[in-house]
Amino acid sequence: MILSSCGSVNQMVSQNPLENYPDPYIVVPYSTEQDSVQSEVYMIRHRPPRSAWDSQAMAYTQFGKWNKTYTGIYHKAIPQMVWFNVKLDPQSNATYTIIASGTETMEAYFCTLMIFDSKDMDCLNPDHPKRDLVIRWANEKMNDTIELDAFLKTYRN
Repeated sequence: MILSSCGSVNQMVSQNPLENYPDPYIVVPYSTEQDSVQSEVYMIRHRPPRSAWDSQAMAYTQFGKWNKTYTGIYHKAIPQMVWFNVKLDPQSNATYTIIASGTETMEAYFCTLMIFDSKDMDCLNPDHPKRDLVIRWANEKMNDTIELDAFLKTYRN
């Protein structure tokens, strides 16, 4: 699933201002359009301690180099990076697709993750049975050591 924006960053930030949320993250709906079909997926936005690239760097730290890169959903400077068939839990055979992005502008500063199961179901959807597990995983990993410099060096080469 490749995501493209149907709204501006300003609209999305004013609807769900991360800075007013009591936790360092918020799960928000995000409108997408693919092949002229509009749908809604959920993303987890984190207040990045280091950089708007933190979600990509976290995924790089966990899974190695990404499989695909697409134009950023907020602006072209920070792309979407996708990891396919990754395991969030080494004790489980379940695999996921991780899409990481972020934005760093005068109006908005956050990093994002979208997580889909092996059936391309949105794991952050309130009805998904693994939602709480996935949110807990994302929050734990965002608080772990993130190899931002190593990630940026790999990305820029």
